[in-house]
Amino acid sequence: MARDTAWRLDSASDVFAAVGLVVGMPSGVGLTAGLWRGPLMARLSGGASGPASTGLQGEIGYRLWRGPRWSMDVAAVAGTFETQESINAGAETVPVHQSYLGLALGLQYDGFTAQLGLAHGFAAFPPNQQLLLQVGYSWIIPLGGRGAGARR
Repeated sequence: MARDTAWRLDSASDVFAAVGLVVGMPSGVGLTAGLWRGPLMARLSGGASGPASTGLQGEIGYRLWRGPRWSMDVAAVAGTFETQESINAGAETVPVHQSYLGLALGLQYDGFTAQLGLAHGFAAFPPNQQLLLQVGYSWIIPLGGRGAGARR
């Protein structure tokens, strides 16, 4: 039988950080870092995919449910990104800046994470609705609480 090495985070007093890699909004490929205290969470994600895309997203969330290996949270998100848009039949590019506010649902399995949400974008062109999507992997760093450092 394989030994399960997942971190056990059992209580409402758990405090832990997570750092990882993500693909999706706001910048294509990026880094993520978050802090959880019991059911509350704050997280930043962002990066730069060359000059074509840069972005940063912040979120504040609440864990809705957690089992031994799965968890689910909901978060208010705010972000900004900039891309390069071609004009004049591709002869030149101009920067397009956009900010957004929204709500996202996150699902985690061990260190794997997926987040899906809806946002309202604000930009120089007409405001629009956006689909938020982020997938990745994060490493958990226990910081305190009854479950910190315990293995199950």
